[in-house]
Formats: sequence, structure tokens, C-alpha cells
Amino acid sequence: MSSPSARSFRFNGVLLLACAIIAGAAASLSYGSYWTFVQHQEREDREDMAATQTKVAQAIVLEKLRDEYVAIHGNVSPAVTAKLTMPPADWINRRLEEMGADWRYP
Repeated sequence: MSSPSARSFRFNGVLLLACAIIAGAAASLSYGSYWTFVQHQEREDREDMAATQTKVAQAIVLEKLRDEYVAIHGNVSPAVTAKLTMPPADWINRRLEEMGADWRYP
């Protein structure tokens, strides 16, 4: 039978070796995982920026269409004139189609 200090030494040695293996694996995985994460985040950021730019461009078009609607229609509701609501969706979508836009107003 081994003495308690010999068993403790073997246990500590095995534990130390296991920690070293785990730390080495984690370090190599972390480096690769980090760059994968960074690349993924950059791609998401570019997609978010493109989506935001698209929404802003669509909002500008909708504002211009609202102004056009008010200018060409005589009896417009005060809410549309005050820019609180939009003109009828069917009118907006017809104008978007005439303009060649690839999106529609809900």
C-alpha cells in the first residue's frame, strides 16, 4: 500500500498534467474561436448597417410620397397633412411600383 504522501503526489501530478492539457487546448481554441467570433461580428455589423441604410432610404422615399400625395390631392385628411399618418397603402404601393422599387409599404 502506498503512503498518503505518495498518493497525494501522484494525484497532484495527474491534476497538474490535466490542467496543462486543458489550458493548452483552451488557448488554441480561444485564439481560433476569437477570430471566428470577430469575423462573424463584423459580418453582422455590415448586415445591420446595410439594413439600417435601406430603412433610412425607404423612410425618405415614403416622406416624399406623402408630400406628393398632399400636393396632388385636394381633400387630404389633417393627419396626413400633419405627417401623423400615411396616405392610403394602395396609392403608396402603386407609386412604388411605378418607381420600380423592389419593396412595398405594409
